[in-house]
Amino acid sequence: MEQISFEQLTALVSGLLTRVSRLEQLLFLRPRINDNQCNSSLSKQEIAQFFYILMDEKIFFFDAYDPQHNRKCFQEFIQDHFTYYGDKGEQSAITAISKEFSEAKGYSYNDKHLRFLDKLIALLQRRKTRLKK
Repeated sequence: MEQISFEQLTALVSGLLTRVSRLEQLLFLRPRINDNQCNSSLSKQEIAQFFYILMDEKIFFFDAYDPQHNRKCFQEFIQDHFTYYGDKGEQSAITAISKEFSEAKGYSYNDKHLRFLDKLIALLQRRKTRLKK
């Protein structure tokens, strides 16, 4: 049997612990929420619509020249840094948001998009009213 060094053993154990952690996450099917993630009071669909608006109107962007890359970066950013208010009344990690992004763009979900815009506009109007006082 080949002798391994302490450093090699440490690396192997570290790799094993990482794999066990990933396996546990898959088995429990409950993604861990990072302490550094930004929680929200929005649904997953509303988060997608909000960020899609910011992206589509070019208010925020990662890549000004490649729309597909920009969208991919936005989706990864949201998944890595935000949680949404889930159906069970608790914060849930965003593990994938591609479907919701497609719905935010699609014309077949126009009514949902308009309702979200009305909600956002009402919120901004209330804020504007408070600032005028």
